[in-house]
Amino acid sequence: MADWNTPTNASAYTGVLTTLNEKVANAAKMDYTGDTNLPTGAIRLNSRQLQSWNGSSWVRAAFDPAPWGGTSGGSANAQTLTLDPAWASYLTGVPVFFSPGFTNTGAATLNVNGLGTKAVQYMGAALVGAELVAGVETAVVYDGTQLELLRHGGGWASWTPTYGASGSMTLTSVSTLLARYQRHGSRVDFSLQFTGTTGGTASNTLTASLPVTSSAQSGMGLYVIDGSAVAGYATIGGGGTNLSVSKYDTSNFGLGSGRGAIVTGSYSL
Repeated sequence: MADWNTPTNASAYTGVLTTLNEKVANAAKMDYTGDTNLPTGAIRLNSRQLQSWNGSSWVRAAFDPAPWGGTSGGSANAQTLTLDPAWASYLTGVPVFFSPGFTNTGAATLNVNGLGTKAVQYMGAALVGAELVAGVETAVVYDGTQLELLRHGGGWASWTPTYGASGSMTLTSVSTLLARYQRHGSRVDFSLQFTGTTGGTASNTLTASLPVTSSAQSGMGLYVIDGSAVAGYATIGGGGTNLSVSKYDTSNFGLGSGRGAIVTGSYSL
C-alpha cells in the first residue's frame, strides 16, 4: 500500500516547495529588486517615492500623490517643469513640488510637461514678484483653471513710489532708501523709507504712492524725518492709492533737505 505522506517524486516536491517559499518571502519584503517575475504595475515605496514595476525596472508611479518636478527651467516669469513619468494632462488637486530655477519679478506662468502654460496665483491673486524664489522649494496645485501657489517663497517685491506733499509744499530730490512689499491675498505688508527736500509753503503731510491700491482706509505708526526722526502716523488716502504721512502733533514739516519717513506696516485691499 502507498504511503500518502511520502511523495513519489521527492525532488520535484522539494523544488516546488522551495519556489513557493521564496515567493512568499519576497512578497513580504516590499523590495523586489531583481525579481523579474513581478506582475507589471506592482507598487513599492522607496525613499518616500511611490514606484511601479514596468516589467524590467522600477520607475516613479504616475499616480504618486506628490510628484517632484526638480528645478524649473524657462525664465523668471515663464517657468517650465518636467515630471517623470510625465503627466498626460493637468491633474486637478494634485500638488507638484519643485525648486524654482529663478525668482519671479512679476506675474508668472508655469508649463508642466509641455501641457500648456498656466497662470500661477497666490491666495487667488496674480503674483507680483519674489513669491517664487530661486532655490527655495515650493509647491503648486492645479485647481482646474490655474496653478495655485501653496507656499510663498519669502521674497520681497519692489516698487517705485511717486512722491508729493499737501497744500503748496513741494517734495523734490527724493531718495528712496527702501521700497519693498509682499502680497498675501487681501493683505499687503510693506516697508518704505525715503528722504527729500521740501520747498514752497510749509504743510503737514508728505505722500507716497502705494504698491497695490487699497479699498480700506487704515492708519499705522511710523517715524517721520523732519531734520531728525520724530513720531508720526500714516493713513491711506487718495482713493486708496497713496500713503499720507504726518507728525503726531500735526505740525508742519520744516522746509529744506532731510524730510521724509520710515514706514513699516500692513494694509488691506
